[in-house]
Amino acid sequence: MSNRLTYARLKKILINLGFTNIMNYKNNHAVVFENSANDSMIVLPLLSPRTFVSQMHLSAVRRILIENNILDKEKFSSLVGA
Repeated sequence: MSNRLTYARLKKILINLGFTNIMNYKNNHAVVFENSANDSMIVLPLLSPRTFVSQMHLSAVRRILIENNILDKEKFSSLVGA
């Protein structure tokens, strides 16, 4: 997986997949995305949009998208440039 993906690009990908940014927890430094159609939620750190996504967070997003049948492995890889 690529570590050249920014949080801004990841946010755009999630929104294009039907997620909405439902909450920013500034005190807890977190941002929450929800896809009600798939009953799935993704929580990421609240960082600068230009910050590169960590491998840990990218792996977590990948797992959630695949396990909830939102994307398959190949489509995920093509979207994030991996």
